[in-house]
Amino acid sequence: MTKTERIINFLTAGLKKTEIPTNTRKYRKFTGRNENNFYFVGKAGAVRSGRIHSDSISITDLICKNMAMWERKGSILTVNKEDK
Repeated sequence: MTKTERIINFLTAGLKKTEIPTNTRKYRKFTGRNENNFYFVGKAGAVRSGRIHSDSISITDLICKNMAMWERKGSILTVNKEDK
């Protein structure tokens, strides 16, 4: 699974964000914290947050750290379920 696929999985399954159709092929757009904020995911796994992608800030490091914790938590839950 690529970094981009892992990030999209984290946004949709972990943070319950939905993908929004967009005109650009450079970024995939997801719902944000409110109606004026969105998450943009680039082809190489870069994540940005803002109203529009040209006026957004990079949050790749923050998302990757949270994603790693979320993935570890999921693997721990899977191991615990297999033990029972």
